[in-house]
Amino acid sequence: MEIMQYQNERFLRLNEVISITSLCKSSIYNLIKSGNFPNNITVMGKRKAWVESGGCHKERKLE
Repeated sequence: MEIMQYQNERFLRLNEVISITSLCKSSIYNLIKSGNFPNNITVMGKRKAWVESGGCHKERKLE
């Protein structure tokens, strides 16, 4: 199970990632598709989240 390797990590939901990066939802998913943004992981069922240490909090905000 993928989540087990992130046992001691904090997970960020989409709304938190949007708030941190100032990117809209579609921009985040377009950046993931192009390989320029960390991918999310399945936390439970259909729930997705980003690992805080995965770098999405370091992405630059839009100017």
